Amino acid sequence: MSYGGKSGPSLLQVVIRDLADSYDDEERFAQREKLKADLDLAAERVDMLVRDHKDQLNGALITFGSIDEKLRESQDKVRLVKSHLTLCKTLLRCKRDELKRLWLEDQKYKHMLKLIEKIEKVHEVPNLLVKYRESKHYLQATELLVNSVAQLCQEGELASIEGLRELKADLLKQKEELHHELIDELHRHLYRVTTSGQRPLATPVSSAQVQNLGGKKATTLQGPHMPLGKGSRSTSRAQLEAIAMSPPPSIKEQDESEVGVVVHPQHDPARYMGTLVEALSILGKVEDAVKAIQDRMEKELFLVIERAALAVTRQADQELSTKLNQPKLLTRLLQVCFEYFRNIVQAHKVLLIHLHQTRRAFKGQYTLYQEADVWIAVQHVLQATLELYLDIGEESSTLDHANFSHIDLKRRTKGPKRQHLFHFESSRHAMSVISYMREQHDLELVKEGGASVPSNEHMFQHDQLSIAQHLVCKPSPKNIVVIFGLVRNFALDVDEALKVLPNHCDLYCFLHDYVDSNFLERIRNDYFEKLAAMIKPEAAKGAASDQKTLKSVGSKLSVLNSVIKVWNMVDELLLLTKDLSAYAQNFVDILLSLLRAYLDSCNGMYKELTTSIIEGGPGGGSMQETVSSKWARDEDISRMIRSLSSWGKLQQTNKAKLIDGDDKQHNHYSKESKLLVTNLGSEQLRQWSIVTNPERLRLLAILHESLDWFSSKLKEMVPPPDLPQENQSGGSVPVVRVTMETENRYLSLREELSPTSLIELLKFQVDFQTLSETAIVTLHLETRCHCFYYLQPLMTKTSYTPETGDIEPFVRQLCTDLKDIETVMVGALWTDKCRYLFDGLGHFIYTILLKSAFAISQINKKGVNKMCRNISALQECLSKIMLVREKELDIARQYFELLLLNDEEVYKNIANHGTLFTLKECENIFRLLRGLLPGFDEAKYYTMIQQLKKICSEDSV
Repeated sequence: MSYGGKSGPSLLQVVIRDLADSYDDEERFAQREKLKADLDLAAERVDMLVRDHKDQLNGALITFGSIDEKLRESQDKVRLVKSHLTLCKTLLRCKRDELKRLWLEDQKYKHMLKLIEKIEKVHEVPNLLVKYRESKHYLQATELLVNSVAQLCQEGELASIEGLRELKADLLKQKEELHHELIDELHRHLYRVTTSGQRPLATPVSSAQVQNLGGKKATTLQGPHMPLGKGSRSTSRAQLEAIAMSPPPSIKEQDESEVGVVVHPQHDPARYMGTLVEALSILGKVEDAVKAIQDRMEKELFLVIERAALAVTRQADQELSTKLNQPKLLTRLLQVCFEYFRNIVQAHKVLLIHLHQTRRAFKGQYTLYQEADVWIAVQHVLQATLELYLDIGEESSTLDHANFSHIDLKRRTKGPKRQHLFHFESSRHAMSVISYMREQHDLELVKEGGASVPSNEHMFQHDQLSIAQHLVCKPSPKNIVVIFGLVRNFALDVDEALKVLPNHCDLYCFLHDYVDSNFLERIRNDYFEKLAAMIKPEAAKGAASDQKTLKSVGSKLSVLNSVIKVWNMVDELLLLTKDLSAYAQNFVDILLSLLRAYLDSCNGMYKELTTSIIEGGPGGGSMQETVSSKWARDEDISRMIRSLSSWGKLQQTNKAKLIDGDDKQHNHYSKESKLLVTNLGSEQLRQWSIVTNPERLRLLAILHESLDWFSSKLKEMVPPPDLPQENQSGGSVPVVRVTMETENRYLSLREELSPTSLIELLKFQVDFQTLSETAIVTLHLETRCHCFYYLQPLMTKTSYTPETGDIEPFVRQLCTDLKDIETVMVGALWTDKCRYLFDGLGHFIYTILLKSAFAISQINKKGVNKMCRNISALQECLSKIMLVREKELDIARQYFELLLLNDEEVYKNIANHGTLFTLKECENIFRLLRGLLPGFDEAKYYTMIQQLKKICSEDSV
């Protein structure tokens, strides 16, 4: 019931106040009626609520009744217990001493049982340690061992038990062994697991296996760093980088990890290394472990290289197409080692994170190494390896017993090495033992999987690293060519890791210092030693004639061995400019010096071949240059020779020159013959004025072909700006067809070199081409000099009246000499060049013969017949050489045959042939007829001469 929105005590106060304030009974009655109505309404409402909640109310009443009953029962029981306790108290006061004795005995027996249980557990510790160590659960093993040793020590409960002394000593020994085993296991994960193949997948462990581990809380080794799953592989570089960048969980978090599926420790190498560090911290050996890591770092890295070398060698053995001792195996080895070293450095970064965390957690005072120390050790090991493969050092010749003590791998100073009075390493027993140890060592190195490394592996050959016994290729300074770019890129990665830019790391400096101060000088010395051996007199004239060698250089004719070897050196230097592009200019400087020295050698060889010894000179003889060599280097004669059509045919630069008319060709021959005969007639040729040895002529021809081939190769390398171009002598330089492959090969070279170097290379190409052309011009002139030398007796005879008409001996000698020249030139020169030597030779002989006719003042018919036979012999000889009949020699024979006719017949013959002979030659015929024919009419002779002059003038018009 409510009144004015109020209820309870407030309502009662309101009713009383209203009744007190009423004025009369009516108002009170009204108030009463109102209250009565409200009470009736409230009663109805209560009845309704009772009906609605009757069941709940009954249940509450029943529950209250049961609770009340239980409370009464509990009170009764408490009263009963209280009475019992009072009774017990009374009884205990009667037997207090006996009960105390029994209680003490009970506590004693309980303590004894507890000690027996502990002793039994301690006796089980060695077996549990073996199980933990075999399953690689080193953290559980360490905790168990430390706790057991603590119980057996002076502070422990079992310290006073005499029967456990032997067990205590055994556990202490195992504690020391576990310390070394943890360090070895840490090294195995740093240097073996990070460089191994695929690792095993995580496998669930049953509850029975969990109980077998000691019933302890299993620490889940799989953390958030490296999620495992199907197909997960060994610790890759990307995974290790991710581990290094993510914050590691604390040791407390690892200890409080949930009990779940136990994962094999090695399935998560990063967490496993943290477990090993935690185990070492429990043993108190973290500082010793850090020192051992620093001490063994470089030797472990050497073992990594050794294992990689064995793997590369085995793979090369399995690949039938791969030959051993090739530099590309060294490239493969370095690629493997670089990837291994990157993984190892990342593993060290992960280890350092755990070490820093452990030092903070246990408040250690020891000093840790840094990532930079690992990179420095990697550089030192690589430097020592490169020194071995690059053949640096005095002891490089004895590689099987290489001693690395001379290499300063560490920055700390070493004490004096202990000297032994006697050495027995060469005894039969020692050699057998060493051989067996090496075989076992190799087997250990090539083991795959997660097999543990022997604890004494880092002590193997402590004075003598065995890396020199597993070389993948022969040590040589030229190995730098194939590994320079690879090592340089790795050194730049080291620079970036060490953050030393713009400076460079030690490996980068070592690499470039070696090239600057060692390799370039070795290359220069090696090449110049080879060149000095090639240009020796006994070796310079050797020519390659076997088809295999000639095919390799693209030639069908013999080429000087020195030219082939020099070009091979040039080609090697060009490859070096590509492989070591940073030193392209240095190699080009060596190339220019090499070309300069070889050009001087070729000039010396040319001078030697074109020089004769004059007997009877001072000192038993003097050297005299041949006439052909002088004229070949004479600017006027050389320009004239190169302007002839025969030279244009030889060069084949203009096809129009190959179709010259007979008149123009005759004029060229006439021009050459007159000039040469005039110059030769001014001096008397001696035997030393010509090259009488055909072998020297053959070598001169080979020199020409060799230098021509060499200059064409140089032109492929550095072609002139405009092709073809005119040389200084007025001739044309032959066009070199540069293929796309050749262009691409030398394009980078031309981009790397300075304009000055390109100009110098082009100048050398021109110099070699000029010397080659000088040699062929010398041979061309030499044939003319031979003809003039043998025929000059005709030009000195004033009376030619022999008794017989047989051929002159010197003519026979000339024919034999020309055949010998042709024989040696066929195998040394191309056909067109052989033809060039004898081209126009008939006209030259014709000019000599006609000039000799002017020198003769008296001749008889036998002399005429003899002269005709001489001409026929020369004609036959040249026809066999040129396979073409020389028209000029026919004209010369016709000229001398006119002397067999009378004056009128001679006149008619000359008049019919027109300008076949010049006016002076016609006058000379009549002059000789005057002494040959008896009763020669002078007036008639004068008339004929006048008429011939008229005929010659008309023909000229």
